[in-house]
Amino acid sequence: MTATITDHAVRTAVESTSRTATLSARWRRIAAGRTGMGVLYVWAVAEAMVWPLIPDSALMGMVLASPRHAPRLLAAAVAGTLTGGTVGVLLGRLGAHWHLPLVTERMRDAAHGWLATGGADGLWHQPLSGVPYKAFVQAVADLPVALGDFLWLTLQARGVRMLASAAVASMAGAVLWRVVPERHRAATHVTVVAAATVLLFSGLAAVIVHWS
Repeated sequence: MTATITDHAVRTAVESTSRTATLSARWRRIAAGRTGMGVLYVWAVAEAMVWPLIPDSALMGMVLASPRHAPRLLAAAVAGTLTGGTVGVLLGRLGAHWHLPLVTERMRDAAHGWLATGGADGLWHQPLSGVPYKAFVQAVADLPVALGDFLWLTLQARGVRMLASAAVASMAGAVLWRVVPERHRAATHVTVVAAATVLLFSGLAAVIVHWS
């Protein structure tokens, strides 16, 4: 009886390890290929207009999986943000309005106020304030701020933050794939991504509560 229970426990552990390794390998393949860049680009476009989760989360996860592809993954995220910002501002200036999930009235008012008083430079408040970029995109549509200036500040303010995110993930990835013993890499990778996801949603909840 004891031997049967032990055998079952061993089989379960082996199957769990195999699933973890498969998940990690699949994530690395996505990050290293064009699919990863495409996902990041579309994610960033959507986030600039309506999607509530910042592209930095996906960017860090992919760079962690494949650190040597960090430059092109970063480029895809930045390009998506600029595209989404451009489309959002142009649609807004054509009179279009749409719902922004998890964006509160205080966030909208803050974004509008910063842009109204500081012009495009008001975007420097975005990375650390927690106010979503999409709130600035909608706000600028009603203000005399040149689209070119807005995108240039987008590249600076958001680009710097994304660069920092990619750099941190790249260093963590270098440690993971070179220092952590091979037999523990897949489990460590999945654990780190899971922990980062929990932190992301916790941070998002905290921001919403703060700006409610």
